[in-house]
Amino acid sequence: MASPAELYIKGVRAKTKYYAAWLPNAILKLGDIGILEGGTYFIPQTNLMNLGVNFSVIQGDSPMSFDLQSDRGVQTTNKIAGSIDPKAPNIPQAQAGVAVDFSATGAFIIKAPNTTQSIISDIVSLGIPILNLFKQGKWNKNWVVIDTLITAPSATIMISESSTGKIELTANAQIAAGKTVQLGDVNVDFGVSFTSGDVINMNAVKDITPLFKLFGVKPGAGPTGIIQPKKGMTINKPENTAPIWSRIGE
Repeated sequence: MASPAELYIKGVRAKTKYYAAWLPNAILKLGDIGILEGGTYFIPQTNLMNLGVNFSVIQGDSPMSFDLQSDRGVQTTNKIAGSIDPKAPNIPQAQAGVAVDFSATGAFIIKAPNTTQSIISDIVSLGIPILNLFKQGKWNKNWVVIDTLITAPSATIMISESSTGKIELTANAQIAAGKTVQLGDVNVDFGVSFTSGDVINMNAVKDITPLFKLFGVKPGAGPTGIIQPKKGMTINKPENTAPIWSRIGE
């Protein structure tokens, strides 16, 4: 059975084509080298700089928002200030807040406004020194490299580790009656009013790198040779081909 972490990572990847860091508040860097354990978990080992491989970076300057949740097993309720909401009974009537109900293991929600993306420039040329290291036996065949990285100045990430769970958050601010607040709002501080089940709650964590993409060395997949062991019989046999520097997981 897949773990909550595995379900989270695969769920995020299915929606975004990015890998998700585990734990979600991990601090990663462009050029980080690691292994992709089970094809899912990125385990950092070293960095390109430590191997003498230099690279330049293109830093995105147009912030974007990641507002994601799993396809099933999660529901949010924005409780209105000055009202009573049966879905958020532990948030005081006068205050606004958010209740999140989980009904599946691995269900998740990500609110990350104002994120930026940075990438290694000229990723194709970067493959030249790496393939040389591979040929010299200095590059682990299972290593992958972070070439694209999402940085979030503030993010709220919740993941259910049980089949049912609930968390209620109260806004620690004066919100006018009839108004609501949004989960992940960087201008609102939330306090936990209630929890049940096993829920990872990373509320407004700062300066994290929750999402990334990878490049790595793959076996070559070149042309196919043809041999004829017996008259009238044709068998396709792959030729030995050089390894290639390629996007992982696509």
